[in-house]
Amino acid sequence: MPDKTMKKIIFGITDLADVLFYELIAAGENIDAFCVNRKYITDTMHLGRKVVAYEDINDIYDVHELGCYIAVGYNSMNDARKKIYHELKTMKIKVLSFVHSSAVVMAERVGEGCLIFEHAVLGPYSQAGICNIFYPKSMLSHHSVAGDFNFFAISCSVAGNVTVGNNCFIGNNAATKDGIHIADYTLVGAGSYLAHDTAEKECVVPARSVTIENHISTDFL
Repeated sequence: MPDKTMKKIIFGITDLADVLFYELIAAGENIDAFCVNRKYITDTMHLGRKVVAYEDINDIYDVHELGCYIAVGYNSMNDARKKIYHELKTMKIKVLSFVHSSAVVMAERVGEGCLIFEHAVLGPYSQAGICNIFYPKSMLSHHSVAGDFNFFAISCSVAGNVTVGNNCFIGNNAATKDGIHIADYTLVGAGSYLAHDTAEKECVVPARSVTIENHISTDFL
């Protein structure tokens, strides 16, 4: 049941924040405000809620009765989200998680601050650390372990017995072989198939589609 006593805010005013707000309202949560650094505020209202400056949180709220969803994506390989998380923890503000009702979460452990969207799957005996984002239909399969501050994009598939480090990005429709180790700050581009262990900050991308010159679509269909 939604907690009606705690004031709840969303950090961010990006598309991710909008989607999270939509899902939270649909789930019956009451969101008091959006929050962002003062330099990014262009309007005092967003989706019918006030926008407050992050720098003023301590003046506006009793932080001991405040919870915050971090709706910050993969900027700087998730370091932006990591920075905000640690700042909120220093201020003693509770970092909130969201799990969509259609998500299938069989994991042994899911850390705080995770956002788990529609039809995402965390398989049996899997584990996920803090502030991971699982977009719709993403999968962390059985016995796999994800560290902290990772981003799993739409329909990506991490196979069984895979270790994902920290601050990784797994792109749309990317897939992995089972049993591999994905090192910290690895970027796996959309549509990739990753079959090997990676080194820290490795970037893996597939061959890209190309435009067929001197033809148009109706030449074929």
